[in-house]
Amino acid sequence: MFGGFQFQIPSFIQTRVLALSSKQQGGNLWGAAVMGILSALAIGPCVTTPLAGVLIYVGQTGDAVLGGLALFALGLGMGVPLIIVGTYAGKWLPKAGAWLNITKVVFGIGLLAVAVWLLSRILPPMATLALWSLLATFPVMLLLWKKRWQGAGLLAAAYGILLWVGIATNQPDTLRPLLCQAAVACKEQLSLTLKFKKIGTVQELQQILSEAHANKQWVMLDFYADWCATCVEMALDTFSDPMVREALSQVMLVQADVTQNSPADRAFLRQFELIGPPAILFFGPDRQERNGYRVVGYMKPDNFLDIISQVFQKPLP
Repeated sequence: MFGGFQFQIPSFIQTRVLALSSKQQGGNLWGAAVMGILSALAIGPCVTTPLAGVLIYVGQTGDAVLGGLALFALGLGMGVPLIIVGTYAGKWLPKAGAWLNITKVVFGIGLLAVAVWLLSRILPPMATLALWSLLATFPVMLLLWKKRWQGAGLLAAAYGILLWVGIATNQPDTLRPLLCQAAVACKEQLSLTLKFKKIGTVQELQQILSEAHANKQWVMLDFYADWCATCVEMALDTFSDPMVREALSQVMLVQADVTQNSPADRAFLRQFELIGPPAILFFGPDRQERNGYRVVGYMKPDNFLDIISQVFQKPLP
């Protein structure tokens, strides 16, 4: 993508494909079908991952109708953009030139960003920050030699420097690297987040619910994983909010850590019909879950406070 080296199909294969393509006559359905088959050789590998994801999801649900609709939507999403581009590319896009090389570099940087984003699920937060910082400074080395890219390059370099400041202050949030002014202050701020009791099985949860029943307490169960970016965002933003901590001060806080994604973790999630974290469940003193007030995904502190107030105001059955 950056011109360092190139991978090409062997010349004898290219020659045969071009020969087959040149023999196909345009203007008929058979010719279009053959061209589509030959084109699939090029774009097929790019579709393997999303297609596998759809098939796995369909296999888990066991719904044939949903599976057919999902595959139809996937094919429609693949085909419609190609039809639009093929029909209007001559009017919308400029002629071939240097802009194509620029586009290739931009997509290359985007692919590296996706790689860092995926690695953030398994790497420590500080290591992820370091990778983002290196990626932010990489466009500078690559593009700053052209005057037109100086502005974008300097912005990327500035963001990379801010990320290194975040590393120095132990701030794991890539979008807010200056949230803490010093490492000590940041450590104190992060320590203000909610404190959970860790559990790993349904049996442990039942023991917690029995204890809460004896003490007439509510229980909040949080499904968490280290590789879950939204879980980390909830911990840094929502759970550290003073009003949220005050509202939950009399609640038993329990956290199911499913980072390892072990059979026990998956069984725990299936017990509550959850696909994965994050998810927050509320249980009353009667040991029954308030199903209508589940929180799935990220929620801002104000909205989360509204949910809490609604849960605790609901009378016991």
